[in-house]
Amino acid sequence: GLSRFCLVFFDTEIWRGQFVGSPRIFRFDIIEKNRGTSIPNSVVSNGILTCYINEEGFFATDGNSSVPIGAGQIDQWFSDNYDPNYAHRVSSSYDPLNKLFAWSFPSVDATGGTPDKILFWSPIYKKWSHVDVAHESLVISLTQGYTLDELDAVGTDIDNATVFPVSFDSRLWMGGLLRFGAFDTSHKLAQFTGATLEATIDTSVFQPNGMGLTDVTGIFPLVSGSTSVTQKLAAA
Repeated sequence: GLSRFCLVFFDTEIWRGQFVGSPRIFRFDIIEKNRGTSIPNSVVSNGILTCYINEEGFFATDGNSSVPIGAGQIDQWFSDNYDPNYAHRVSSSYDPLNKLFAWSFPSVDATGGTPDKILFWSPIYKKWSHVDVAHESLVISLTQGYTLDELDAVGTDIDNATVFPVSFDSRLWMGGLLRFGAFDTSHKLAQFTGATLEATIDTSVFQPNGMGLTDVTGIFPLVSGSTSVTQKLAAA
């Protein structure tokens, strides 16, 4: 997916195929001698970065060298939760709308190797999150196009903004837009457009007073929207 060159992944090596023109067409050079991936479906690209999973953790490469993106953040958590017996059930994709890399995998608590966790990484904010949802595989799909006759399958009340939230002039109805989605456990293609799930946010460990004790008298979370917040404080 990278301009004018491709990447070839092996278990312990990564090669770059560079377009050089006639008569050789492509020249192949090794860019990683001791790092690759044994999970082929963990390789995912957004056209600029290509990310993958190997024995050390999560990495990203620009086609020249690899840098760790999960060290000290998610690598240990993934190692503790991932079931390597079902490596063939791992899938990955890129969400172009939210600009997120995503990896799906079966955890040690999964039933029969069915993927039940999805990891998300933002290359912009360098942040990670995960969600627990049973599914089969992540995909990038194209939106379906509709004719006027086929709109009845969506709804019959054209004035209902809940059923028809966008203008009929929108490209959404033409179809062909890239959308991040997944196949659910019923083998049906679905998109992540349902109700927002409950979120859990963990802060890093910090020491307010490095020279003595600290008396915490209150916590004030800053959130947007009308929602209830449950707060917990723990001492290391």
